[in-house]
Amino acid sequence: MCLSRSRYKFHEMRFSWALVQTIHEFYAQKGFQGKASIIFPGQGVIDPFNLIATTERGMESEGAQELRQLLEFLGESRPIVKRTSVRGLLTAQVKVDAARVVERARYALRKDPWKLTYIKRILPVERVVDTDLEKIAEAVKPLFERIEEGETYRITVEKRRSQLSHREVIEHLAKLVPRKVNLTQPNWVVLVEIIGQRTAVSVLQPSQIFNVHTLYEA
Repeated sequence: MCLSRSRYKFHEMRFSWALVQTIHEFYAQKGFQGKASIIFPGQGVIDPFNLIATTERGMESEGAQELRQLLEFLGESRPIVKRTSVRGLLTAQVKVDAARVVERARYALRKDPWKLTYIKRILPVERVVDTDLEKIAEAVKPLFERIEEGETYRITVEKRRSQLSHREVIEHLAKLVPRKVNLTQPNWVVLVEIIGQRTAVSVLQPSQIFNVHTLYEA
């Protein structure tokens, strides 16, 4: 009887969480970002955060636990991992350099890829600002200095619950980088992750972005 009740409670909680996410998406589509504020325990963008992770939709709780265990395995003590109001999206805060954490994760998981079931990508974050074109440009401009002459780059914009378009962000930032663009094999990736009213930016080498689908690439 207790087991049945526990299972019922678990499914009830998952149903409720899915309903809340659907409500958030509805408000976002109608342009009412921030009008509905429904917070569950463990939910909410950590600010500042220095890692973003993606998981399958509906598997956020399992993904958060898996990411926490992975970070602890890599030596991070008490990492903070939270679900966001965006389905399939997690944020985390670690004490050490986030890009190094991702590089260590790639190395460890090449040897033992079965450690991950739910996590699909892990992205290091260097700066977090308000979702505003000028503030995004101001945050990312100093990071462009690491792109040396003769090297190439690509701007990748992933936006969630924002009226900004991919094109206007890319065009605005491209004016600041006097380097050649390479969309397939760039030396650097300018990563812009828009999550509602907050935006995370990084300038990374491709090896500093963890993706299970490219785990065995150089």
